[in-house]
Formats: sequence, C-alpha cells, structure tokens
Amino acid sequence: DNTPAFYAYGTNNQQIPNTTYTKVVFVNEFYDTDSAFDTSTYRFTVPSGKAGNYFFTYNIRTEAAFEDEERLIVKIYKNGSAYEYGTSDTRSSKSSMNMQQTLSIALDLSAGDYIEVYSYHDEGANIVYNASDCIFQGFRIGT
Repeated sequence: DNTPAFYAYGTNNQQIPNTTYTKVVFVNEFYDTDSAFDTSTYRFTVPSGKAGNYFFTYNIRTEAAFEDEERLIVKIYKNGSAYEYGTSDTRSSKSSMNMQQTLSIALDLSAGDYIEVYSYHDEGANIVYNASDCIFQGFRIGT
C-alpha cells in the first residue's frame, strides 16, 4: 500500500523575490489519499500511524530570462530545515533562458514530520513561476 499519497500543483503564478528563500505554494491537488497535504500551509505532514519510507518529487519552472551565471535553487525542507536541493544555473553571459528544476528523493519519516519546498534565485528581480508547470508529489514506499 503506497499511501498516504498526494499530488499538489499550481502556484497561481507565484512571485518569488530575488535572493530570498521563499516557500513554493501549491494551491491545488489532483489527489490526497489521507488529507496529509495542506493547501493552506503548502506542506505534507506524515499522519499518525503512517511512519516509513517516502518518495517525493518536485518540478518548478519559471518564465524568467536567466543570464550571466544566475541560479535557481529549489530545496526540500524537512521539519523547517533545508534537507536536500537541486540547482540550475546559466554558464554563459550570452544566455537568456527559462529555468526548470526537478528533484526526486526518498526519506525515512516519522509521524508528524513535515515536508515543504522552498526556492531561491539571483536573477536580479522578482520572477514568476509558471503555475501549470509546478508540481509536488509524494507517497509512502514502505515501513
């Protein structure tokens, strides 16, 4: 049984400030078997009796034009602290490209542990995430 399981998406075109770690908001769900993902706090919390190994993945995409060695960093936070991250950066001063970051990770979690997604960029101005291309999902893979 791979529950609890959830698939959250959509950021309502969230604006992300320059050089500030900001929680990514996921305001919709395709499914949430145990009501463990909260669309008001944008976090997954392990329900009572559901400790075990979990698999999570996210995809974040922005329409901003990154250039000049600018970075997009997206992190998984566990219980309020950065745990693991992925980064995308431009290497050429002649680049001008949208950024996308995807990460998958397996974690051993206890009841009450919570998982969130935060992002950071140094593009130089606020950027907007493309709501249709931002997802966060997870499910239990064993005890």
